[in-house]
Amino acid sequence: MIALCHNFFRQVDKVLGTGDYYFKTYTRNGQARLEEMIGKMYTVSQVHGIGLLIIEEVQNLTAAKANDAEGMLNYFVQLVNDLCLPIVVVGTPKAFQILRSAFRNARRFSGQGDLEITRMMLNDPELDLFLEQMWRYQYVRNITPFNVDLKKAIHYESQGIADLMVKVFILAQIRAMLTEDESMQEVITVHTVASVRDSLALLQPMLDALRADPPNNSALSQYDDLREGIDIKAHIQEALRKLSTLTI
Repeated sequence: MIALCHNFFRQVDKVLGTGDYYFKTYTRNGQARLEEMIGKMYTVSQVHGIGLLIIEEVQNLTAAKANDAEGMLNYFVQLVNDLCLPIVVVGTPKAFQILRSAFRNARRFSGQGDLEITRMMLNDPELDLFLEQMWRYQYVRNITPFNVDLKKAIHYESQGIADLMVKVFILAQIRAMLTEDESMQEVITVHTVASVRDSLALLQPMLDALRADPPNNSALSQYDDLREGIDIKAHIQEALRKLSTLTI
């Protein structure tokens, strides 16, 4: 939690271009107590009109001891109360181990609802919107109009994961600029897109598990930060079942 406070002041310095003024002043060069820094965070938030605090990489709490992780979650709630700021916590699916570890934690972080972003499927309208917007950023000499074949190729190589679609798009353009293959020079084609697979070799076991029809859940279970989207209906039914067994 102390590291979180330190990062807060460093980010304020970065945004305002104040060197390390806020960090040095309000952390007393890293010597300030936690309660003292939280009070200063409130002051800085009010002075500069900070309206939202986003905390990323929450899944890293799974590496902490149980008491430390629980303590951090309690501090998140304290931040909401003390700073009078909405807080958005962001993490990979691994973060669910912490956020769902107890009802009180899930309740705290669902105050305004929660959102699980899953990979885009080939027939999702969001996929077309995402790729069409991304397609505007071609830097090769020969611009290729977006088409269904390219959509299928990029989706196959990325399996609809937004970050990987961007990586595939970038790598395909680099390959088109550097290749000596005349059929791929300075143009994005289905072949160019497929050719970048060797640049994403580390990801291929995970992507192959997703490419299976149906996805290979046995293989996916090896990766605690990668999984298919949850079955919302099943979770609601399970929650209702548990509620029905509660006694007051």
